[in-house]
Amino acid sequence: RYRDRQARDSRVLCLDEETLQSLETMEEDGHPDLIDFRKSLLGECLDRLGGGARRLLQLRYGDGLPFEEVARIMSKSSGALRIQFSRIRRALQECVRQQVQETGT
Repeated sequence: RYRDRQARDSRVLCLDEETLQSLETMEEDGHPDLIDFRKSLLGECLDRLGGGARRLLQLRYGDGLPFEEVARIMSKSSGALRIQFSRIRRALQECVRQQVQETGT
């Protein structure tokens, strides 16, 4: 219920069940502190994203809409949207990497 409520709040990005299960599996494999640390870094990086990028991520991963549906809702071509998602993922990855370097972990 908590994730459902958060999904309705456009300021919060909720992860889909598959992603959550993947993170839980990693925690069970003996790296809970590292996973929690990276989750917190990812959360900080998500907070830094602009509204348009957050909206795209919410539609695709939070609401679980198919890629084609997101493209239709956003009135974008599939090609343009794929490029935008690629840039968002790359920016998040770089943000987390940079934060890891800054903290020395």
